[in-house]
Amino acid sequence: MTELAALSKDKSWYKPTDASFARDTSIVPIAARELPYAVLNMPVAFSLEANRYTLVALLSFVPGQNLFINAEGKWMGRYVPAIFRAYPFRLVHAGDGTGMVLRVEPEALRAMPEGEPFFDEDGELAKPVKDTLEFLKELEQNRAITEKAVAALDEAGVITEWTFKVNDKPVKGIYRIDEGALNSLDGEAFLRLRKAQALPVAYAQLLSMGNIRVLQRLAEYHDKAAPPKVDVESIFGEDDIFKF
Repeated sequence: MTELAALSKDKSWYKPTDASFARDTSIVPIAARELPYAVLNMPVAFSLEANRYTLVALLSFVPGQNLFINAEGKWMGRYVPAIFRAYPFRLVHAGDGTGMVLRVEPEALRAMPEGEPFFDEDGELAKPVKDTLEFLKELEQNRAITEKAVAALDEAGVITEWTFKVNDKPVKGIYRIDEGALNSLDGEAFLRLRKAQALPVAYAQLLSMGNIRVLQRLAEYHDKAAPPKVDVESIFGEDDIFKF
């Protein structure tokens, strides 16, 4: 994994003009606040790592591929996951355990005066950087809520493996809500999920499963190397980039 860089007054940063940086990303973590938009555009599922489930959006059937990005690097669809909209910035835990700090992807760094400055003339964060920081803080707060909701679903035993076939090949390693198990919960268990704000996550995931056909159509267009007949909409550079 590439080490993220600290913000520097001696360096500047480059704002991407397309989504090529996410071309190799097949799944991406999302927060519960994104669900009303994500479930209308892409399948939502859970990934499992170190015995912990994470809420994710599925962008492809195979690792190292993002079907939502065309040959020109443009995003195809009406919703771009929040973590991509904040690129090249990320909020990470400080090594000394004092909290979280803003970092930047090293490939976005430029020499001064080329690119965008990290700081203004007063030594404060430049407005685009400050706006991104506030956006990432809000995202991190909601992600913490999301993690608790997903943990509650796991504890309730309603997450199961989601297997299906693409071109007669099984797709594995992703997980979904077991609707039967969810409906079979007793009142007390159901109440715990409601208190953990987990029920909207469960229902949204179930609703999104029909979007597998969206990925199938996108895969067909990529295989044919033809311009996709879907609504192509890139939000990079839009005024509402920091709204969910």
